[in-house]
Amino acid sequence: MSTNTIERLKQADEFYVPAIYDFLFLKKHFHETETHKVFDSIDFPIFKNDILVDTIRDRVGFPDLFHFIQTSFAFLEKGIKYLIFLESDTKAISDVENYGHSLKKLLNEFSLKYEKEYSELGEKEILETMKAIANIDFPNFRYFSSKKISPINAIKLKEVNIFFMELIKRERYEKVYKDESIKFVLKKFC
Repeated sequence: MSTNTIERLKQADEFYVPAIYDFLFLKKHFHETETHKVFDSIDFPIFKNDILVDTIRDRVGFPDLFHFIQTSFAFLEKGIKYLIFLESDTKAISDVENYGHSLKKLLNEFSLKYEKEYSELGEKEILETMKAIANIDFPNFRYFSSKKISPINAIKLKEVNIFFMELIKRERYEKVYKDESIKFVLKKFC
C-alpha cells in the first residue's frame, strides 16, 4: 500500500461522504415511504373587519418530488465523481471537480469507464430516466419552472439512485475495504 494510494482514497472521500448524506436523506424520505405530496399550497386569508371573507391559495404540484429530483441529482453527481476518481489512477481531483454540475458530462465519462454498468442501466430500463436527470440544468433548476423539466418517473428515479448506490458500495468494497491495510488506515478518516 503506497502513501499515494491512501492519499487518493482520502481525496475520493470528498465525493463519497457528501454522496452518502444525500443518499441517506433519499432513502429515508423518498425510497422508504409511500406518502408524498402531490400538491401543496400556501394560503393568504383575507379579512374584512376581523371576519374571514376569502382565501387566496397558491398551489404547487409535486413539491416532494421536486426536492427528491434535486437531491438525486446531487447524489448522482457526487457519486459518479467518486466512481470516476476511484477508477482512474491518473486523474487529479481537480480534473473530476472540473465537471462541475454537468451530470451529462459525468454520465458520458461513466459510460466510458463503466461500460458494463452503463449497459445495465439500459437493461433495467432506467437509462432514459438517468438521461432525463442528466439533461437538467441543475443550477437553474432550483428556480423551478414546469417548462424546464421533462417528466421524471418517481419509481424509476428510485431505481436509478439504488443502482448507483449499489455500484458505489461494490466499488468501495473492492478498492477500499477488501485490502485490510487500506481499510485500517481509512477507517480513521471516515
